[in-house]
Amino acid sequence: MRPLLKLRDAFISLQPIGHRTPVRERTRLQEAGRVMLDAINERARAVMPPGKYSDSDRDTAVQTVLFRLLKAGPRGPRAGDPSSDEGVARWLSRAIRNAMNDQHRRQKRHVQIDDRVMDKRA
Repeated sequence: MRPLLKLRDAFISLQPIGHRTPVRERTRLQEAGRVMLDAINERARAVMPPGKYSDSDRDTAVQTVLFRLLKAGPRGPRAGDPSSDEGVARWLSRAIRNAMNDQHRRQKRHVQIDDRVMDKRA
């Protein structure tokens, strides 16, 4: 089934759905969410090939990108936004790489401490 919204239109209109959102608007926002999630998953598979990255790492990156987009609130057109579907795809690829880098930095910070060394200091 072909999406009703183009990728750029979905990118611009993506926002969280609140309890006061009218039904007609909810349908459009849900479609925008589906289009964006499909695009993010597609870009994640391209940027994070299955042999090199685990499904868990890929899912974490996808969730991070989608969460950050929704957290930003109603986007609307902004200066510097991509002007085409291809531009949005490139933007999503960069966002996925950023999410991967952030995850890698978080994992590096968790250093295993040897309990024997800590006991000698006590």
